Amino acid sequence: MTRARPHERPIQRFRRGAVAFPCNALPGRQLHRFNAAWQRKLSVFKRYASPPFWSADALIDHDMRRLYEIYLPVREFLHDLRRLALFFLPHPSWLPRVLRDPHCDRERQIMKRPPSLPDLWRILPVTLAGKVTYHEDELPVLFCALADPPAFGTDFGRYPRQKAELRKRFGTGGKYGLRVLDVACGTGQGTYELGKLLSEATGCPPGIIGVTREPLEAWMAANRRLPHRPDAASRFQRTATHGLTEFVAGDIGELPFAPRAFDLIVANGIVGGPYWNQRWQILQFLRQCHGLLKPRGVVTVTNRFHEGRRNTLERLLGESPPEGWCRTEAGGAFWFELR
Repeated sequence: MTRARPHERPIQRFRRGAVAFPCNALPGRQLHRFNAAWQRKLSVFKRYASPPFWSADALIDHDMRRLYEIYLPVREFLHDLRRLALFFLPHPSWLPRVLRDPHCDRERQIMKRPPSLPDLWRILPVTLAGKVTYHEDELPVLFCALADPPAFGTDFGRYPRQKAELRKRFGTGGKYGLRVLDVACGTGQGTYELGKLLSEATGCPPGIIGVTREPLEAWMAANRRLPHRPDAASRFQRTATHGLTEFVAGDIGELPFAPRAFDLIVANGIVGGPYWNQRWQILQFLRQCHGLLKPRGVVTVTNRFHEGRRNTLERLLGESPPEGWCRTEAGGAFWFELR
């Protein structure tokens, strides 16, 4: 079977519909080989290794990492898991970032490889932590967990001050049928919140497109499914939809959006962190937005301001805006409006 290379990323659109996990094929023999190999390694570990062993509440220190790297090296585990994922997932672009080959991936490795298996287990659901072999029905949970680690923090209720400012701006502006682009939407909770807020503020459901580079995130967002987070999944399933909400996997600079298509572009949680932390990246993003916004269209940017990101955000966005833009600050966010 001929497979496309990982950097050849097709543009993929996801709308509400089929919720079945989109696997390429049942893993069968490939999963058996993976499990057999790692069961042998685990047996050797249990026979010869001595404490400290991993547990959910254990402190992961140098000695523990060294012990696990001797018997169960994380690089080898991720390599074998990547081979399994390439068979199971619909396309190489669906690989969670931590499983991608850095020599083939044209993007910078934002999510670094964990230094040991215990560090990897720390970001997995409790049902998968501590395991090196899996059942077929655990694979969707595993790959979704790797695509949406806790560090990404996608959830409801973020940026309340920004949302209050959005309500104020668009609730009195006489704009109806808004077109909105949510950049770096993750698993989509914030995108649905935007739809609800703008529908209530204007009295007319908006049309929203959420964009993420990760097809697994776009699939989870479109279907309101979080296989790896059962505690949040039920609330997500109950989330009402307002207007037409679509999710697209791809880079904003490569997507065939119509020019002058949007009234509002939202870019939360991406500027000032590991993704966009250089001035040229911000300028490039604003150039892209310039061609996508309607006259008097608005871009709003903020972050959660943790781990020192507030200073970085202010440094990147606080300078004079490029020609053609008017910049203001309100609601804990930066706002760029086309003049």
